[in-house]
Amino acid sequence: YGWDGLFQTWGDAVKASGIESITGRVLGDASFYHGPPRPGSWSWMDLGNYYASGSDGLNFYNNTYKVRFRTGSVGSLARYIGCTPELPGVTFHNEMLTGTAGSGDQGYVYAAPYGQVVFLRGSIPASGTFTIKGALPEPALTCAQLFHKHLQNQGIQISKEPSTQRINPASEALTNILTHSSKPLSNLLQRMNHKSINLFAETLLRRLGKAHGNVGSTEAGVRAVEAYFSKHAITTEGFAMHDGSGLSRLNSITPRQMVYLLKAADRDEHADIFRRSLPVAGHSGTLKNVAKGTAAEGRVRAKSGTVARVKCYAGYVDSRSGTRYAFAIMVNNYAKSYGEAKPGIVSVMARMAEQ
Repeated sequence: YGWDGLFQTWGDAVKASGIESITGRVLGDASFYHGPPRPGSWSWMDLGNYYASGSDGLNFYNNTYKVRFRTGSVGSLARYIGCTPELPGVTFHNEMLTGTAGSGDQGYVYAAPYGQVVFLRGSIPASGTFTIKGALPEPALTCAQLFHKHLQNQGIQISKEPSTQRINPASEALTNILTHSSKPLSNLLQRMNHKSINLFAETLLRRLGKAHGNVGSTEAGVRAVEAYFSKHAITTEGFAMHDGSGLSRLNSITPRQMVYLLKAADRDEHADIFRRSLPVAGHSGTLKNVAKGTAAEGRVRAKSGTVARVKCYAGYVDSRSGTRYAFAIMVNNYAKSYGEAKPGIVSVMARMAEQ
């Protein structure tokens, strides 16, 4: 499930250090960042779902878990059959209904950070078994619980139950026995922009705050972004940023501000890395099925942004004349379906590519 190899490496390091038993406990320490893992302006409807997993000082398994159901007849209760990883102490209240085949995933997880009660509501298509994903209530605790179990399976005795630094702060001096590094930032950026991984965006914003203000909070990250605006003489009038991913309905930015921001980024020493992280229209990521067969195919690199009744695209067009344009298309509060709005958006991209 994605953590076995990592735990094996950690467990080998524990044994190599001479530890045969633990008189204390396994602690998950998420104190590297400051403040709540999810911004307060996020919707209650989003909070428990995988795309709103937030970011903490110890992120684990993309801060998500999988919930499995067995569907029944249309309109009946879909049977909850378990979750992966297991969440000891968490109670699931299942109200998920079986929808018609092909009705799509309309299931939602309602839960609060650090909470122990989860409500499963909405509907899922009749298909035998079906899986949705939720946001881990406390990733550091889940990580500690699973690593505790792994160490026990490797023969290491542990006297106390796993916990977190938040619940059971450790005051003793710590000794490092292993350092595990992530993949390069360029790799993480590409995954974030191609797959719209909100967790990565939230973590990068908090890391910005840590780097520029020594406080790993969302607010400190926003101050770093505002400083970048100021450095490049981009007005912040009307600009409001409340998270890194765009889930907050309190966010606001004008197309002009976004274009000037992209223009500044294109002059940066790392501009090539940033551009390569963006999906290509008609070819990759969230733009794989956008602008196929038009002049924009293969010429537009952009990031899409979607919440209910909002669709945005921002990025670059390498036109037929060889000119590179920065652009931002923002459609807010449209009354019809995205399918009806999409042709107009694509036509703008195609016109730019034809220049």
